[in-house]
Amino acid sequence: MIKYLKREELDVEKYDECIEASIQSMLYAYSWYLDIVAESWAVLVLNDYEAVMPLPWKRRYAIAYITQPYFCQQLGVFSKNVILEREVVRFIKKIPKYFFKVVLQFNFQNKMDIPKAMQRENYVLSLKKGKTEIFKNYNKNRKRDYKKAEKRNFTLEKNLDSELFIKFIEEVPKNYELDSYPFSILKNLAKLKNQYIFIWGIKEDNALMASLLFLKDKHRITYLMPIISNEGKKRGYATLLVTKLIETFSESDLILDFEGSMLEGIARFYRSFGAKKETYYALNSYFFDSFFIKKPEQN
Repeated sequence: MIKYLKREELDVEKYDECIEASIQSMLYAYSWYLDIVAESWAVLVLNDYEAVMPLPWKRRYAIAYITQPYFCQQLGVFSKNVILEREVVRFIKKIPKYFFKVVLQFNFQNKMDIPKAMQRENYVLSLKKGKTEIFKNYNKNRKRDYKKAEKRNFTLEKNLDSELFIKFIEEVPKNYELDSYPFSILKNLAKLKNQYIFIWGIKEDNALMASLLFLKDKHRITYLMPIISNEGKKRGYATLLVTKLIETFSESDLILDFEGSMLEGIARFYRSFGAKKETYYALNSYFFDSFFIKKPEQN
């Protein structure tokens, strides 16, 4: 039986144990992480936490709706056993109808064939090989930028102060707007800095040129928030940061997860390290849409 539980009704220990033991395990879904990135959240639970589906939600003008939080690319169903498409759809059907709209991104192992679901692209790089073998798959631009950056007199700090990271974000010109709400979430993640959250920085002449907040568990390194100054870009430090990650964690079972992107320019940058495309599904539907669920074909 699938039941809906509010956050305060959740057995947190059993929930987090399910996430950790699941074959889809991702840090995004842990209770402590959702407590930071989601305004509110609830969970669909199968039996005694055999599988779970977190539901991050907001309320605006008395209307409740499910929406994907910032800094949380994939959620969906997490299960201790392989979950079939029809079981994913079964969870979706159990979402309470008082949620006016559902905007939710599922993890890459959740497959579905429903009208309002669309495929999105992510790029990942296996770190099983040694750094030399991985470097061979860089394209010529990445090799050039890495060699250029390596010649400079830089310092890599693997425990950058969170306040310095936050100040750097505020000061560095960006080609996008980081509104106050997602920035507040990012600051909370940076200040937490636990065994899963890391901040690295590259300095030259004691000036910060590039920094990266990333997540790491026993499965993945998630390239969550890179910030590169204009001078840092010119000096190849965007490439250097990724390469230092690869050098540190190569010859392991980890995956370097670039978190996107559907934007071709960014996707091209990730592919230039040899990263491969990995697709996942995103659902965007109003519950009054009568075509919300298409029954999967029976084999």
